[in-house]
Amino acid sequence: MFEPKHIIGFLTVFVSLSSGLEAEVVKKDAPQLLVAGIEVYKAGQYQKAIEEFSKAAMQSPDDADIPFYIGLSYQRLNQPDKAMEAFYQTIAIDPAFIEAHYQLGLFLIQQKNFGNAILHLEIVHE
Repeated sequence: MFEPKHIIGFLTVFVSLSSGLEAEVVKKDAPQLLVAGIEVYKAGQYQKAIEEFSKAAMQSPDDADIPFYIGLSYQRLNQPDKAMEAFYQTIAIDPAFIEAHYQLGLFLIQQKNFGNAILHLEIVHE
């Protein structure tokens, strides 16, 4: 028997008896996709995490957590330009998202763009 904690976050599949053994896949909603993305991110499957987060972003484009996690995933894949783009998208949605400002500040320091780095890091310091 499955425990509820094992069922949450998994894709639910219903078997349609009227058409033989065809399965109908029920879509996950944005929070489920975000949780699924975080789980695969924690497992080190960063590209798969981006796929899950991107699906969540299509359903919930105003959720700042989603592009933030996309940025973290790109950061782990050593794709700084895509990571920065995602962090900028995060603060476009939520200008007070401190962690995104911090990540941008670090990237901008690496690029020797100290003026803009300071702007983002001052927000973190406030």
